[in-house]
Amino acid sequence: MTYLDWAATSPPDQELLSRAFEESLSLYGNPSSAHQEGKAARTALEGARKSLLESLFKGRKPQGRLYFTGSGTEADQLPLLEIVGASSKGRARMGASATPPHILVSSIEHPAVYAMALHLSTFGFEVQFLESDSRGMIDPRSVAEKIKPATRMVAVMAVNNETGAIQDIPGIAKAIGPRLKRPGFPRVGDSSREIAFHVDCVQALGKTGLGLLAAGPSSAAFSAHK
Repeated sequence: MTYLDWAATSPPDQELLSRAFEESLSLYGNPSSAHQEGKAARTALEGARKSLLESLFKGRKPQGRLYFTGSGTEADQLPLLEIVGASSKGRARMGASATPPHILVSSIEHPAVYAMALHLSTFGFEVQFLESDSRGMIDPRSVAEKIKPATRMVAVMAVNNETGAIQDIPGIAKAIGPRLKRPGFPRVGDSSREIAFHVDCVQALGKTGLGLLAAGPSSAAFSAHK
């Protein structure tokens, strides 16, 4: 049998499984503990974090920080939840009359993002969906046209999990303009006007070049088993 369903999950690599098994036996300490076993686990964890971040940027200086999550869905939803927290604090300062936060989401997102966006609309967020063209592409110009003063996030996936359409992530980042929130570089001044750009890269990892990470996303989600 020839296995072709790599977009759903990839076959396990024997070498990686063996390495993971060995480290599970030797690095069993809680990395948050202060004892020797915990410190050893923490060193290995941070080493893996650094190595993965460097590999994603392929020789370029890494930006931001890499977080380990339980799934691609969790990695996709955390940035949206971060916007909820930041926007809630801002609205609390400005009062009930504050303009609802505006979020732009492509209409072809994975349910991890699409369903969460719909959920946010029930909490007072203005969620606007970006329609794709006949090729399944999101036009950066449509992103620029729909950005408002209240826009807080744009979410567009890098590679669609059903059609395989590869989006123009650098073009969309450019369309967002100077308000684009960059990872690891807090902006001086009114950060409430920044627009976070989240990219679902679950289907991009290992299949396309990831130079798009240097092109502007504020956050990106990956899944190791793809």
